[in-house]
Amino acid sequence: MVDAAYITPARVQRAQQVHGITLLGPIAADHSRRAKSGEGFGKSAFAIDWDLRQATCPRGKTSSQPGTLRINGHEYLQFRFAKADCLACPDRHPCTASATRPRSIALLPQPLHEIQVRNRLDQQTEEWQRRYAVRAGIEATLSQTVRSNGLRRTRYRGLAKTHVQHVLTPMACNLTRTADWIAETPRGRTRSSRFHTLCTAAADNPCRSPKESRHWPWKGGGALQWGSECSNRLTPDGDIQMHFSFILILTPSRTLTP
Repeated sequence: MVDAAYITPARVQRAQQVHGITLLGPIAADHSRRAKSGEGFGKSAFAIDWDLRQATCPRGKTSSQPGTLRINGHEYLQFRFAKADCLACPDRHPCTASATRPRSIALLPQPLHEIQVRNRLDQQTEEWQRRYAVRAGIEATLSQTVRSNGLRRTRYRGLAKTHVQHVLTPMACNLTRTADWIAETPRGRTRSSRFHTLCTAAADNPCRSPKESRHWPWKGGGALQWGSECSNRLTPDGDIQMHFSFILILTPSRTLTP
């Protein structure tokens, strides 16, 4: 089980083919504008015929043979539709934002595309979320092994010796936790950032800071005045809203006449 930073359709495929294991983790969702807004025709609205290597749009128009495209080091298949079909389509506006170019979609090759679609659907089920919930708490364990046992760097040369370290380090972590449990050592408090501590203190003690102002002489005559004011309040949702006001005024030494 891994987090979203370590899982892609290609890695899921390699884990199954090379190592014979199932790599479980959340594959990133479709971040396109239409997928996020839920309006228009996203990639999922197009039917793909892998045998004919064609994509069919919701209006029934088919694409040409796909070309190859590389995005972030990964190879994609780009399906393009005819310009004449797209310009005359009544659903052009919800399909593409371009005023002149036809619609095109970029998809992973068939095996990877099917893995991507299947995993995205599985991630929405309660069964998948229940399985992945087993991973809860692993980040704290990794933090302990890194900070206390130096897991981030290997002490030895060679994969075999490094593997021994990877086995001994969790054993040391388990022994430490067992000893703390027997001795009833109290758990450490979760660290908070300085900004979070400041916000918590502000929520506990809502206040309004006094106005502050300063004056500096201005070589052209008069003075430069600077003022500030800060206030905070706790919203009904439990959030903290902080308001800052600044003002900068140049006060002339004499009245200016037109």
